[in-house]
Amino acid sequence: MKLKLTIISIFLIGFISESFSQSKILKGKVFDENKDPVENLTIRFVSLGEITTTNSGEFEFEVPADLSFVEIEVNDKNWSIISPLDNRLPIPSDELFTAKIFLVYSEKEDDDMINRLADKMDAIEVLLKELGFAKEREQQMLEELKSKLSENFNFKIEDFQNAIEAKKKRDALFSDISQELSEFNLAINDVNTMFKNINIYAAEDNMALDELVLYINKYNKVFSSLTNNKFDHYNLIESLWSNPELAEEYMQTVNYAIDEIHKPYILRLNETIVVMNKINRKIITDDDEVEELKTKIKTEIETVVKELERRLPVLDRKIEAILLKLKE
Repeated sequence: MKLKLTIISIFLIGFISESFSQSKILKGKVFDENKDPVENLTIRFVSLGEITTTNSGEFEFEVPADLSFVEIEVNDKNWSIISPLDNRLPIPSDELFTAKIFLVYSEKEDDDMINRLADKMDAIEVLLKELGFAKEREQQMLEELKSKLSENFNFKIEDFQNAIEAKKKRDALFSDISQELSEFNLAINDVNTMFKNINIYAAEDNMALDELVLYINKYNKVFSSLTNNKFDHYNLIESLWSNPELAEEYMQTVNYAIDEIHKPYILRLNETIVVMNKINRKIITDDDEVEELKTKIKTEIETVVKELERRLPVLDRKIEAILLKLKE
């Protein structure tokens, strides 16, 4: 009887020892769509248990040694798993390897949730590219992810697709408006600098006059684009952003450039070029008249430059403000 008990004990000890040896540590780290670590988030390993990530988004969890993957879930339903897309996390054979989980966050109670998720699709596309999937598989995963997010956050896939398309249109329009306003701002500052530096010398020197004309022509091209597009851009902002106030702020910015800078100052600089060209080309030959005109032109340019230096920082702030709001 004692021999039997001894054998059973040895068997049980061996069985328990073998059971403990048949497990391994799964190391992992959780990121959001921007690859920032997600801290203090509870990950559930289906049928095995759960664990909470550290402040650096990391976790360690004991799993059976014979498992090749484990199904994962996130307790906080505001998070949705991007990768692994099927929620099946491969378990590395090397315990030193760190498995990676990528998530996207959106509050389910947010009335604008669908648009906020659409805004995140660019970052998700970049992420999938960086994860090294083939182009075809990457596109397939994007479509699968759209369906998954629609289901997880309870909205129609058609509505989500429309929100994504609207986001792409907003991005394209923002790029156009940003380039146009930035080019105008640069052109007007360049004109002001050139007139400040060259001033009346353009009436006496062909190269100086040509330099002024060059910068004025560059400015005129950008200004024409700004004025030709302003109503289309106004209507598109109102439509794509569903924000009449934002469209109105854009229009006010453009109108400030036209009414407070172009009309009262740039047109006056254009007139000085016309007169300096006549002097430079000897169309006006009377010495007294030439000297009188030079004095008037010099005073006019100095007055305009001084006013522009006061108003251009205001324009710069207006442009910065509207671009920041369009980007948000």
